[in-house]
Amino acid sequence: MAKIIQLDAEMADSQFKLLVECTEMLDKCQETAESLREGQSSLVWTADGKSVDLAAALTSKYNSSVLWLTELRKELREASENLDRAVKDTTLLDDTQKSQYQNLLYRAVGRGPNKPIAI
Repeated sequence: MAKIIQLDAEMADSQFKLLVECTEMLDKCQETAESLREGQSSLVWTADGKSVDLAAALTSKYNSSVLWLTELRKELREASENLDRAVKDTTLLDDTQKSQYQNLLYRAVGRGPNKPIAI
């Protein structure tokens, strides 16, 4: 038999903290990837003819990581939207608590109630 879980303040707080942590990690990954991309060019490698191939391979890996980070941000956006719906739908939080969690969520993931989440 499936167990029904309803969002209470403790679970909302836990889920909110996970979303904030994930957002911060993705931001850090993006910064690191960008820094690595800027630092990798054929000029920083030896002139043995292989440096151009290596720089191209590193650029390709960077481009793949950008796609991966974009996909992770989409999943994070979906998770925040699900949490937002759960906060709205739960009966275990009063209206003030719901409003507080929604405001925290909107600030944490970079969007307001009427704006899409920034990617």
